[in-house]
Amino acid sequence: MLPIKNQSNEKITILLSQNYGGGAETAMRELHDRLRAKDYNVEIWGINEDKEIQIESEFSFGRNKFGGFFHTFNVIRKFRSKCKSEKVQTIILNCDLPELFGIFSPWKTRLIIVEQSIYPWMGRRKFGRLVRLLLTLRESLWVRIFDSQPVWAQGSRTIVLGPNLISGVIPSSEKRNRASNIKRIVFIGRFHYQKNPELLIQLANEAQLPLLMVGDGDLKDKLIQAASKSSQSVEFTGFVSNPWALLRDGDILALTSRFEGKPLVIEEALARGVPVISTKLDGLESEYRGFPVFFADNYQELLSTLRSIEFRLEEWGRDWSFPELILRENDQKLELWERILKEVAGPQ
Repeated sequence: MLPIKNQSNEKITILLSQNYGGGAETAMRELHDRLRAKDYNVEIWGINEDKEIQIESEFSFGRNKFGGFFHTFNVIRKFRSKCKSEKVQTIILNCDLPELFGIFSPWKTRLIIVEQSIYPWMGRRKFGRLVRLLLTLRESLWVRIFDSQPVWAQGSRTIVLGPNLISGVIPSSEKRNRASNIKRIVFIGRFHYQKNPELLIQLANEAQLPLLMVGDGDLKDKLIQAASKSSQSVEFTGFVSNPWALLRDGDILALTSRFEGKPLVIEEALARGVPVISTKLDGLESEYRGFPVFFADNYQELLSTLRSIEFRLEEWGRDWSFPELILRENDQKLELWERILKEVAGPQ
């Protein structure tokens, strides 16, 4: 395999809806960090107002989500002006809102759009279709994050694989050892309809296991009320910058999402030696074949799997080397992204 030449003179921008957020933003920040470590000239720009800037190669346009059409239009003008003044050659657009901004980038700017969801542009599908048509006319490159992922609003365009990266540095204090039995269910994420977190309280209650809920969101009050009626201990931590420091031996990560793209949290758990149980997510069973990730078609199967999880883990295998396999795959993902950037940049 030929080595990749660093495009150190090419200005690359990763455009996010906001600098800090969920798994998609975390993955793009990791890509930024890994590329900069290899001398790529890359920056992160966030559209919406967010936390204070923490690193030199980071910028926020400070858009107010409720600022209205004219406010957003002014932010788009600032974005276009910044692209021109800083001579940005390539922009990586992280789904939905960044796609809209990408339309207004200078015409010669090369665009890469990362499809993070199997249901992008929810509630605005007609507008999203128009945006993607215009991006197709720009000869944009589209990136799916897992092999069987569909890319919505098909057109005449190039689609390549560019998986999300996780942090390649796992502190020893976060690595979990295999326990003789499962002692606690853990949820990490937003308290949002998509994640279906109410199901977790029911699951913990019927499986007779304590539950740790790490995160925040608009369903928090409803969840606290449901937890007060549970016979099992349910702990809410609120937002935690490093949730993995809270986990311990015998924990299992549970996902009850109604739909997902490819949840970063699954691989973050596996890299730390934490098994995963999840509702069935389209296209992901083959992605995690050979790893302790157990998918269920419905709630009853989810509960049954959790009740027999020690047997399932024993059946899965005695070799507990899957964290190293996940991190090895992570390095291969970076190579794929370097090849994407080389392909987009063209001959040097």
